[in-house]
Amino acid sequence: MVLRVFSDLEIKVQKSVDYISLLKLEIIDLQLKNKNLKKELKSIYSLKESIEKKNIIVQEERMQWRNKLQSLLEKINKLT
Repeated sequence: MVLRVFSDLEIKVQKSVDYISLLKLEIIDLQLKNKNLKKELKSIYSLKESIEKKNIIVQEERMQWRNKLQSLLEKINKLT
């Protein structure tokens, strides 16, 4: 009887150890995925900042062209 209880306990302990080992491997895998996702996110933020800066430059150029065209139209209107 006692031997059977110890045997059952040993089986349960071994299953628990196996499960813990599996969980540790899963944690390592998730940590690696998290690290890779952080790198990807950092890259995306960098790209976003770059696009925003380019957008500001394009908007400024657009305003400059608009002002130039408006000035030219005013000059043309003065001629008539």
